[in-house]
Amino acid sequence: MGIFPWVSHFWILFAMDTTQEPKTASLWASPDSEASVASSSLVDARVWFDQTPVRFAAGWTVLAAVLAVQPLAQTLGDDLLRIALLFLLADPLWGSLWGLMNTPGSLPVIQASLRRNRIWLPYLHPGSPAAHLLGLEGPGMLALVMRVAVPGFLLALLVAGFLGPWAVSLTLVALGLSIAGWLHRHVDLIPQALLHSLMTVALPWVLVILVLRGPEAPMPQFLWVALWTLHAWGAARLAEEPGDRVGLGGLAVAQAGVTVALILLRAPLWVVPVVACWLPTWLLVLRGGDLRGARFWWIAAMLLSTMALTESDMGVFKTS
Repeated sequence: MGIFPWVSHFWILFAMDTTQEPKTASLWASPDSEASVASSSLVDARVWFDQTPVRFAAGWTVLAAVLAVQPLAQTLGDDLLRIALLFLLADPLWGSLWGLMNTPGSLPVIQASLRRNRIWLPYLHPGSPAAHLLGLEGPGMLALVMRVAVPGFLLALLVAGFLGPWAVSLTLVALGLSIAGWLHRHVDLIPQALLHSLMTVALPWVLVILVLRGPEAPMPQFLWVALWTLHAWGAARLAEEPGDRVGLGGLAVAQAGVTVALILLRAPLWVVPVVACWLPTWLLVLRGGDLRGARFWWIAAMLLSTMALTESDMGVFKTS
């Protein structure tokens, strides 16, 4: 578990390596010649950190959800392997599907290869209406899907198979949300901020609950999913449009909901540090500052509030 804070979210690229042989006799004669020895694998898997780790990401959500559903001692014991697989599935694998569909241009390591391997069909030439509709104006979308999305999705299904039917079902949901995110690039009515909050908070959290506890988990577990998804949605809206009143309203409702729930859970000792984590947000709002400066405090509040679920006696939510 010690690695989770440092591996908040990273890209993992799975691509079929179909680099062509050099067309010249000399090894140093062209970039294509250099590319022919760039990989020794059939399936190229490269891993790197994606942006700053201090933000809402599936890796943090997995950690928060694990802290919410069971004591830390149990986490470090028999369930450690399952938790590692949960992190692998929810963060790099689902995250790669989402990132590929939403920002295909963010994969520079395969752009040159994809440009060499475009598949042109009738009526799909650059500039055609069909090419605009299908997003083929970028780095060879068809090749991108066949050589990157399909291997990544198959690996996600393989990992999900080890975790059980709930994980497989949610992987299909993650694929659907990723496709919806891709459609947002062409249909403005699709709410990308909502899709992003579902991918980064709701889906990973529900995955952990269903795999580790099952659908009979106590109600506060699912209440926390709803509140923190709302918080992530508000944060995503504010990232798109600073000062957005709807986004600020989402933050306010989520933070108030978490605070009230902690009181009902009879966990007053947890209320003070959590509320202290809310203060930087509203100080920045009053000063007109950049709310990205409060992201560390949001993550801290999420982790603290989830720990309260296992430490409290569930208050008025306690089940028989």
